[in-house]
Amino acid sequence: MDTNFWIDALPVFGGLGWLTAYILIIRQSRIDGVHAMPMVAACSNISWEFWAMMRDGFFTPEMRLINGLWLGLDLIIITQVFVYFPRAFPAIRASISRAMMALTLLASFVLTALLFEESLRISDTAALQNVLMSALFLQLLWIRKSTRGQHVAIAWSKGIGTAAIWLWMYILADGELGGVLLGLFILSSALDLLYIALLHMARSARALFVEGPSGAAPS
Repeated sequence: MDTNFWIDALPVFGGLGWLTAYILIIRQSRIDGVHAMPMVAACSNISWEFWAMMRDGFFTPEMRLINGLWLGLDLIIITQVFVYFPRAFPAIRASISRAMMALTLLASFVLTALLFEESLRISDTAALQNVLMSALFLQLLWIRKSTRGQHVAIAWSKGIGTAAIWLWMYILADGELGGVLLGLFILSSALDLLYIALLHMARSARALFVEGPSGAAPS
């Protein structure tokens, strides 16, 4: 096959990786009864996908279809977060927790719109989004001190999806991403690898979490 075919296939492969991650996130959320995507990440994600869909020339027809599927799945994810997020903070009234989430979602839509109005390249906005997502999933693992709502398959799917898109961007730039993008690529990759490693540790030996008074790791 033509080399260009494989280059053009990379973003589609990456998009399918994230599509798989979204489906697994929805499934894990239903199984564990918790939000499986960090609240801020869910708000930022759906905002980026909405505004990207509104801009002409951002996607190939294949990627526009995939982004539309992302957006549809993100509507399910954001609904799950809206339901389960207040349960993560039982000391706070559910109405207040949901108000916080609504304000975060509004702020995400406004901020993302402003970034797009600044005519940033899709690669710049996608890079920032990927680093934010990677960091927030790590934070979720740290805050919960358990793997509830998380799974190694989710980590691998989103990690491989992100790596494929980064590789595509690198090839298109002839190996010259620029200092900022290259730094974001290294940071995003390091965070994804760390998240995968920590989940494997927690799954195999549960040595990742400090045991509580009862001898069990906190959930």
